[in-house]
Amino acid sequence: MKIEDRIGALVSCAIFDSYNSTLKKVYKDVRKERTMVWFTSQKRSVCEECKTNHGVEFDIDETEDILPLHPFCECFWVSKGELEK
Repeated sequence: MKIEDRIGALVSCAIFDSYNSTLKKVYKDVRKERTMVWFTSQKRSVCEECKTNHGVEFDIDETEDILPLHPFCECFWVSKGELEK
């Protein structure tokens, strides 16, 4: 893997990790939500493991260090309450 690709993978992981961490903090601390749902970007390039987990529910305390699952992973958490609106 070229250095540019490695840097891209690290930046991608950092962005999605930051996004998911912030999102979960808002859901947990502000909205008092407990159930998170794994969502993929639903692009054709989504890996099999991410496709399998799309729509699976997790307790918010069990979601630590799950996403991003791999370099260039674009999966994210959505609260169950948000989906029910």
